[in-house]
Amino acid sequence: FGSRLASAEREQAICSESSTKMVYEVPSLPDPEIEVMREKLIKDSRQFLDEFDSFLLHKELYRSLFLYTLESVRDDVVKILQRFISLPTEPFQPREVWCCGISFIGNKEYTDHYKQVHNQKTKQFLKLCELKLALTKIAIFHRTLQGYLKAGNLSSCEMIYVLKQVLKKVDNTLDF
Repeated sequence: FGSRLASAEREQAICSESSTKMVYEVPSLPDPEIEVMREKLIKDSRQFLDEFDSFLLHKELYRSLFLYTLESVRDDVVKILQRFISLPTEPFQPREVWCCGISFIGNKEYTDHYKQVHNQKTKQFLKLCELKLALTKIAIFHRTLQGYLKAGNLSSCEMIYVLKQVLKKVDNTLDF
């Protein structure tokens, strides 16, 4: 413990002697502008949740691209939520997933159902335009998240609730 304290005192002395200071400031916007940003984040999050299932039609064919995009969205959602609440670590236990009105517990059952019902390439007639549209909508939502990360400092129960729903859907998608 003593060595850590001495190290911290040394770092503090070095930092106070240096001419450059590391200051991280969040640009402050007037409250009405932040309120508008928060409302836009809530609206975009709800729209993202509504359209999320249509994005997943492209998941298997363009897996790495979608996983990369969703991972960056997930990271920003977690950063926003961590500003206002503490996120508990979830125990490693089977999750309940709902699809087509059926409850699935665990990866195996859900994966089998998904392959049988949703992942038949003959049923999916995917066009490049649909893929670009899905990626564009995800990018727009991601841009909204990044904007709120830069300047947003207000929270509401509704915003936290919607972002938790987004996080849950994205986590379930990345897990399966």
